[in-house]
Amino acid sequence: MKVNAFTTPMYDESVMPWAEPVDFLRELIAPSFTAADVPAQIGGYALAYAKQTGFDPSLCVLPAVAAAAAALSDDYQIVADVGTGWQQSARLWVLGIGPSGAGKSPIRKAVLHALHALHAEETQHYDAEVSTLKSGDAKPPRPRVVIADATIEALSEVLRENPRGVLVAVDEFESFMGSLDQYRRSAASRDRGEWLRLFDGGPHTVERVERGSVFVPNFGASLLSSTTPTVLKKLGKLLPEDGLLQRFLVAVGHRQMDGESVPNMAQLGDQFGETLRRLYGVSPYSRDGRVYMDDAAQTAFNAWTRSQRIVQAAFDDRDASLGAHLAKYPTFALRLALTFHAAANANNLIIADRDPARFRISSETMHAAFRFLDRCRQHALVLYLSLRGDSPAFELARAIARSVLALARPVIERRDLIRHLVAFRKAEDGEQYRALELLQDLAWLRPAVGYRKGHHTRYTVNPLLSERFACIAAREREHRAAVREQILAASDGRRI
Repeated sequence: MKVNAFTTPMYDESVMPWAEPVDFLRELIAPSFTAADVPAQIGGYALAYAKQTGFDPSLCVLPAVAAAAAALSDDYQIVADVGTGWQQSARLWVLGIGPSGAGKSPIRKAVLHALHALHAEETQHYDAEVSTLKSGDAKPPRPRVVIADATIEALSEVLRENPRGVLVAVDEFESFMGSLDQYRRSAASRDRGEWLRLFDGGPHTVERVERGSVFVPNFGASLLSSTTPTVLKKLGKLLPEDGLLQRFLVAVGHRQMDGESVPNMAQLGDQFGETLRRLYGVSPYSRDGRVYMDDAAQTAFNAWTRSQRIVQAAFDDRDASLGAHLAKYPTFALRLALTFHAAANANNLIIADRDPARFRISSETMHAAFRFLDRCRQHALVLYLSLRGDSPAFELARAIARSVLALARPVIERRDLIRHLVAFRKAEDGEQYRALELLQDLAWLRPAVGYRKGHHTRYTVNPLLSERFACIAAREREHRAAVREQILAASDGRRI
């Protein structure tokens, strides 16, 4: 095809095959995490627990990863760039999203059991030590491993005494959001800003009028919470564009299903608990806690980061919230790689070899983090599409999708939609093109090869649609045929 100022080739399907189209005509469901998505040291027990209980594997795996990240001291940092000094601790924020009865509370109890046991043991040791102090002796710092709901003032005191970091486990995300000052008229945005800083960690001074300044050597904490789709959609309308939700890795799960017995369930639970204990027990003595990548891992991370910038830019113009979330994926990749690396070394027989800083992170571990994030991205896409599910462009995209299925053509033109779809005909141009862009994101359409400058008017239809959505397409054609018959019957009646 000749290329000139008015036409340009878009896709060569032999080079760029079609992706699997996303089913967004029904309830949006993300594919569950599998054993291929998470290292066995962390995911083995979570997946077995999901199998036995019938809970969604995704709602089990993500909290388990958060627990492992929280168990590792923030004194360990993965070095992403020696030149700039870019380093990250294994600190993660995780949000499980599922309907009532999805098992969010029992899942959290199961995967955090070992951390709560550690917390109890550390408290007993502290109480025993304090009981031996003489009058006037200074008390040692009180150790904390897991805490529940806390004000920013209380949390700053906890972190001042525990610079290694803690896990904040909040039963309900709505209660956590309700504690932020977005709901209070008199508190400005002070507390909210403090919570946002917890994601990054590092030295910080918390200023309070009554208590003065509190210096915290490492103002950072992992965060684990859960909610329902209905509550999150309600909260989503209130969330300011400050990136709080975007800091969370999310798992969107389904209702509980029938489970089946797992014979070695207790053993897997003990192994996971021991991994968490060993992660908590290691402390830096190699390279001051700095964990480096080997050359292959560094090359892979640099290349993957460049590809992520392209993906983020593609979403920035269509969904700024999702784009802001994807912008944090390089940070997530580093934190996950450090967590996976530390978990792999935690069970070494030689105690000195459990120090994650003693070994370099391999390319295999880095790619494991990439695979995990690939699955997380699918869940994020479902979440952010659900949050804008009430938008006119989203609803129009669904109407267009049904028309595409009913027409069953390899190429669809804008004029076809104007002719056959009333909702498209009535919509403003900007809304029309936003809906068509969404269908491109969901792998339903592509701009056809060769198009005039400006907005596209011809789209190639994903050939996988005819097979994947055959039942919906048949039903849509039946409905349209019935409507046509009724219109014809009414027209004949008017003639009489």
